Amino acid sequence: MPAFLLHSLERQLARADITAQLGKTRFDPTGQIVIEDLRLSLPQFSEPVARIGSVYIQLDPWALLTRRFKADSMRASDLALYIPASLSGSGTREPLIEHAELALSTHAHQLDITQLSARIGGLNGLAISAKGSVDTRLLLRHAKPRGEAPLSVELFARYYPQLCQRLGELAQWTAGLSEARLDLDLAPSSTAGAVARLTLSGSGYEAPEEAALPFSLKRFRATTRIPLHSEEPSPAELSLELDSLALPLSALPLLTENASARAPALAERDIELVGLRAKLFGKIDTAQLRFSADTTEAELRALHFAGAAPLTAQNLSLRADFNAWPQLRASARLEVEATPLSLAATVDTADHSAVVNASGQLAPSLIALISEWTAADIGRFLTLRTPPDIDLEARFADGHFTALEGDFDAQAVLARGVTFDQIGGHVRLADGRFEAPLAYAAVGPNHARGSYSHNLATHDFRFLLSGQLDPLNIAAWFRPWWSEFWQKFNFPKNPPTASVDVQGRWGDPHYSRVFVYADVPNANINGAALHHVRTRIYVRPNYYDAMEVAVRYGAQSARGWFTRRNDPTTKQLARQDFDFTSTLDLERVGALSGPEVQAAIAPFHFAEPITLEAAGYVAAHGKRHLTLHGRTRGDFSLYDFPLNGLNFTATIDDDTLLVDSLSAGLAEGIVSGRVHLQGQGDSQTLGFDLSLAEGKFYRWTGILSQYFARRRGEDPPPNVEKNTNVTLALDLSAEGNPHDPLSFIGSGNMELKGRGLGQIHLFGLLSELLSFTSLNFNQLLTSFSVEREKLVFPEVNITGSNSAITASGHYAMDRGNLDFRARVNPFGESKFILKSIVGLMLTPVSNALEVRLTGPLDKPQWSFLHFSPNPDKRNGDTSEAAQLAPESAQPSEEIANPEEQASDAPASSPSPPANGPPPSAPPQEMPTVPPAN
Repeated sequence: MPAFLLHSLERQLARADITAQLGKTRFDPTGQIVIEDLRLSLPQFSEPVARIGSVYIQLDPWALLTRRFKADSMRASDLALYIPASLSGSGTREPLIEHAELALSTHAHQLDITQLSARIGGLNGLAISAKGSVDTRLLLRHAKPRGEAPLSVELFARYYPQLCQRLGELAQWTAGLSEARLDLDLAPSSTAGAVARLTLSGSGYEAPEEAALPFSLKRFRATTRIPLHSEEPSPAELSLELDSLALPLSALPLLTENASARAPALAERDIELVGLRAKLFGKIDTAQLRFSADTTEAELRALHFAGAAPLTAQNLSLRADFNAWPQLRASARLEVEATPLSLAATVDTADHSAVVNASGQLAPSLIALISEWTAADIGRFLTLRTPPDIDLEARFADGHFTALEGDFDAQAVLARGVTFDQIGGHVRLADGRFEAPLAYAAVGPNHARGSYSHNLATHDFRFLLSGQLDPLNIAAWFRPWWSEFWQKFNFPKNPPTASVDVQGRWGDPHYSRVFVYADVPNANINGAALHHVRTRIYVRPNYYDAMEVAVRYGAQSARGWFTRRNDPTTKQLARQDFDFTSTLDLERVGALSGPEVQAAIAPFHFAEPITLEAAGYVAAHGKRHLTLHGRTRGDFSLYDFPLNGLNFTATIDDDTLLVDSLSAGLAEGIVSGRVHLQGQGDSQTLGFDLSLAEGKFYRWTGILSQYFARRRGEDPPPNVEKNTNVTLALDLSAEGNPHDPLSFIGSGNMELKGRGLGQIHLFGLLSELLSFTSLNFNQLLTSFSVEREKLVFPEVNITGSNSAITASGHYAMDRGNLDFRARVNPFGESKFILKSIVGLMLTPVSNALEVRLTGPLDKPQWSFLHFSPNPDKRNGDTSEAAQLAPESAQPSEEIANPEEQASDAPASSPSPPANGPPPSAPPQEMPTVPPAN
């Protein structure tokens, strides 16, 4: 190279503060120079910063004529740039670019780069290619005058130390690049020198461990346009395409800070973004080589959340606003399990706080993720079979989840074993509590509105609901005691209208407490159909307190309260207290009250409902105490004995029933007194002390004959007694087995009175005779004893104005047969000739007619037994026992019925008695009179 050119080159480099060391040079007179092994140094660095294996320079021929060095173009091969030791991170000189190829040309103030290819060693072998033009005027405007140094030399000397410093800062962040490449396309700009279109691409990237977000990329491409020079940060747009981006959830401290204590596995999860296409709008500071994003728009093909609760989101679109950094505002739309969901978030990265809004549909898999995230096992209480509609807001503070609140509506939700057709309302999850202050739910025909609260630590809960509720539909929330109580209730048409307060602790039934107000138009309780039921009841395990119960069936009703306690071990009745007033029929009373009360009222049957007041208790082992007061005007029966018009007051103690005030209708009269029932089952004993006043005798005989016929299993006989003038007064005390009417033993007194007493059917054909005669009877007095199957009458006195009858005998209740002897003592006269004739035979005071009555009560038979001038001294025995002895102990002296004597029946020979001596003066015998018709 001519010396003048060498000196000119050295002077120009010196003006740019560059020192050159040249190896071999070749000069062509046409203006071409080839320099080999060219080394360039800057004064502030002790070692060369550039080495060029060979450089070809095309000189300006006009400058050459004036003996000046001015290059028109340059092409360098095997170019290497070094980071000085003072600027490198290691403290030693490090290669920045090696084996680079560079081709430049200049004209006027423009630098054209026709070729630049290199690898930046400090950036993990980042491949660089560049082309385009640079307007150097702006870039050199503030540089000190350097004479006529080449533009490329000027730019190199001015910006190389700054470039090394910035690239050194980037070195730690680019160490994870794989097969990375940076392409620059320069367009000259009078205001920026050039606008560079940068494209960074690669097969992967691993962020360093010290990075705030230790993420990794697979196959990426980033494109932006930036000015080479700007006094202020300038707007820029960054386009980003990623095959995938993965980062551990632990890289997001806002979500995972302090999460290890709640869910240790949460920080080990990975998030993967697949198919990301994003645009970042912001500003770039070319002096600091820094990009600050203002907003971001992104689309994501899929987002995978790996771990124990895997989740995949698809078709995600995102917009983020960084203008208020460190606050970030973002909105997103995505699909999870083909379910759309919209998100909006405000994040403060400085204090690790955030507010996240979610609206749309919540996929079931998100419930599992939220459960793990909040350390609240929501899936333990809720299983979503279809995505619910949600509008929720989640809050975070200092890296902690603090609250979740909003509205939701879901269908086909399984909550603790109960499937809801629909459930929703306003919910809040905060401070360890889940609350739904405005909730609604539907299960089949059941529907309710109210509130729910749940302590997530203790699992204490409370429902407050109003609507139509069938308690059995939520039986899965309780232990068997709930079903055992409510299975007695059946609602055939609609669930009851109810208000419910349910509180307790999930998993521990001992804490369960239930208040229920129910109003039911139609219900069936223990098999008793009711038209209307209203109740307020408090329920806890083995305890039921019905503070108010009101039921109605037609015109019948009942009102009162009860409490029931069950034995915790056996689940059977321990004690039930109650107080009721009822006009229900006894069948419904028993069904509603339970088996203990059913047993107490079983002996009673009422033709129409009874007004009943009952209070007391029943308890285990047959213990009970009840006070009863009842009244009815209709017919009823006690142990099948017919009565009517009952009014009573009774007390039941254990197995003892005491009716100490009884008034009832019997045989058109009034029976009153006391009844005492003791024992159980076949060993029961019934005692009573009763009085009947003003009863009709014809009704009394009909009732008795029909009652005992039914007990014998026979058809009831017709009541043939027609004399309605005879009244009955009866006192009776007896005791026996209520299930066996032939077991009673007791005594009583009876009085019959009234006109026509002698015509009662009891005397059969004798009644006709007595009425045919002048005998008149108007009163019957007797005492009797009850000896199991017999009613024994030791003396019966029948008197009238002109006659008297004395009788004795018994009535066999098991066979329905009479066996009586009667003495007729007539006196007085009759003007009727036929009666006078007969009366003449009967009127002597010293004479007596003795008659025997046998056979059934409805068809008795009679016969004359004795006709003697001195009946009181018959057979020499003057005792009353001998006079009234039964037939088996006395001779039988029978006289034929006058009506039979008029017939063609022949007289028979005397018939000796079955036992005893024959009569001393047997009279003439006559045939036995047949039963009266």
